[in-house]
Amino acid sequence: MPYRRKGKCVYKKSTGKKVGCSDSAKDAKEYLKALYASEMNESFPNTISPSEYSIAVNKYMKEFLRDKRNWIDQYGLEKANFIMYKTAVKKAKEELESK
Repeated sequence: MPYRRKGKCVYKKSTGKKVGCSDSAKDAKEYLKALYASEMNESFPNTISPSEYSIAVNKYMKEFLRDKRNWIDQYGLEKANFIMYKTAVKKAKEELESK
């Protein structure tokens, strides 16, 4: 497990670097669960090259960044970037697997 929670914040175990903080300890626990769940679900077939994957993720991130204010309003500042990235990864994976 590469992360640990201390109070309202989540840190990387290996570097001690802060990954993010939440409004409450309960929210920090949920964020930690989401980090672990996302790591478990990020397996890609060997047919997708890293460059194809990167281009697809960047395409979705550019779309999401145009509307970042809505993401922040919906998820809060700490979680917005994380959720935008994970959504971009999911959409890119779906797009590349459907080809």
